[in-house]
Amino acid sequence: MDNLLCSVLLLAVTTLILIDADCSTYPAVKNSYLNKDDQCDDTSITCNKGYNMKQMVKCEGGEWQYQEPFCEPQDCEYKYTNGTYLSFHSKYKSISNQQECTEVCNNDATCGGAEFHTGLCFFHPPPVIAVFIDTDLNECITKCSELNECLMLNYYPDDDESKCRLFNVTLNDLYEGEIRFDSRHILVEKIC
Repeated sequence: MDNLLCSVLLLAVTTLILIDADCSTYPAVKNSYLNKDDQCDDTSITCNKGYNMKQMVKCEGGEWQYQEPFCEPQDCEYKYTNGTYLSFHSKYKSISNQQECTEVCNNDATCGGAEFHTGLCFFHPPPVIAVFIDTDLNECITKCSELNECLMLNYYPDDDESKCRLFNVTLNDLYEGEIRFDSRHILVEKIC
């Protein structure tokens, strides 16, 4: 009886190994996509646009051990234009808090990002893709660098409530009427 039980356990382990060997799972590499064929003979991982692949390797016990690869944002440069901001026709509505403001925006196809200020929710149309409140300029740049679609940001440093707006366009994509001037604003273009 003991031999039969061992054989069944061995078969179960063998089956699990075969399932894994049969390409049922793939590495989950953030900011990438898999290129695979039906037989799983040739599979490669490609980082999304704006990301570079890194893979750590270490020598352990005289053998090279490869860790899973990861895709990190490319180093981008940033072009700063002081005293400039983008103006779009934003709608607004009386709402009680930022969470409700964000939910209403998420359910409105004409809203790219929303911000809550003194009892009002301002709904910004695309090309706005996100709005962050109470961030500093470095945090705003980090938010933009984490999003492939972010090509430009507008930062407004205010003592009460600083604002960071991310856009999926560049200055060249805009017409003159959308570009405004105010010494308190900073416009930053991401160049990768």
